[in-house]
Amino acid sequence: MLSTLHPKYLTTADFTIISNSRFPVISFPPNTLSVALRFYKKDGVCQPFPPNTRGFFYYNVPAEGLPAMAGGLRFRITPTGRPSSFQDGHDLLLDGLPWELPFTTIAYGTGRKVILREHLINEGFFTQADVDNYCAIMPVKKRLDHKITIYRLRQPFPVHFQQGLHLWIAGEKEIKPWVYGYMFTDSRMQYRPHVRPYTGSALAHFERSTLPEHAGSRTVVMRIVKMLSPPICVDASYDGRLPVPTEGEIFRRFSGKGTKPRLQPWFCDVDADPSDSAAALRMLFEVHLPSFFFFAPLCAKTKSSNVPTYSCRAAFMRERLLARAVTADRVTEFYNLQSERLSFLFCFSSSQLTHLGHRTAAGDNPHPFYQRRTCVRSQEQSLIICNAKTIGPVSTL
Repeated sequence: MLSTLHPKYLTTADFTIISNSRFPVISFPPNTLSVALRFYKKDGVCQPFPPNTRGFFYYNVPAEGLPAMAGGLRFRITPTGRPSSFQDGHDLLLDGLPWELPFTTIAYGTGRKVILREHLINEGFFTQADVDNYCAIMPVKKRLDHKITIYRLRQPFPVHFQQGLHLWIAGEKEIKPWVYGYMFTDSRMQYRPHVRPYTGSALAHFERSTLPEHAGSRTVVMRIVKMLSPPICVDASYDGRLPVPTEGEIFRRFSGKGTKPRLQPWFCDVDADPSDSAAALRMLFEVHLPSFFFFAPLCAKTKSSNVPTYSCRAAFMRERLLARAVTADRVTEFYNLQSERLSFLFCFSSSQLTHLGHRTAAGDNPHPFYQRRTCVRSQEQSLIICNAKTIGPVSTL
């Protein structure tokens, strides 16, 4: 039974051994029901977790500028069972990237997976509104599960030189598929059907092109950033016109028709290209606005004392939001351990026009955010403090 999924508040009791297990289970107090996890499937069969998989489950909070759906449950392999060894450990990997049960799967979880989602909401990693927003833009029949989802330029993803590429690209209001079935193929006439001359795999990413011919445009190219398994030519008679994929190089393909097509970098001008693929890549240039964070009381009384206690969850919330501030000196302390008053913290994006109010007395309007309306405009990300005895519904910005 795990007490938390936040790295800073782990205890020795959270140390877990899942070596060689196909379906390890986790649970959270006070719920006694458990949630089964899996490493990955191969040919329809669930594969066991690798040997020496010992450490801590934790939830990876999305980096600044990414939406809540970019998070996920991960496993940190540590040298010892002490929480202090977390920083000395490393994430369990799959295809060169951290193994992860993504938010996109957790959001649609049914049965016992609801336990995991509710626990993550209770710990404050995301809100029910984040779940609802995701479900609204991604119908169940197209749910992402463990498929690769891209949220920004330069986000690495695995590629296999014997396969096409199937991704999902997420924007603020929609998620689009991106498919390139002929990746790493030689498309010359003498190779029909197309052949893939190399085996191997790598990590790649999309980036904005800096090539002279793309100056002044929003053109995307793909770069091989790390080789996972070295490419090997599978055809001894192949003439090598399609270069061996090389770490650090831009992905190239044949362009043009006939027996002598030109070899050039693959690219996509997201503004000039009318295709659905370009529309998906265009979303990588969007800025993901931070969610409108609404948190539970940051002060709470313990059963054994009348003095409010600064809880671990509250500490995490404060730490998480302070990290989102431009500078620490722009942030006002928002809690008072000697006060009966409960404090609530809100974070809003620089580009949003926000109307907020706050309740100042017990007899005020029961919907405190409409008691006093304040129009706020800012060119920088800001934090607002609201004090309230009780809370009411929060409208979308």
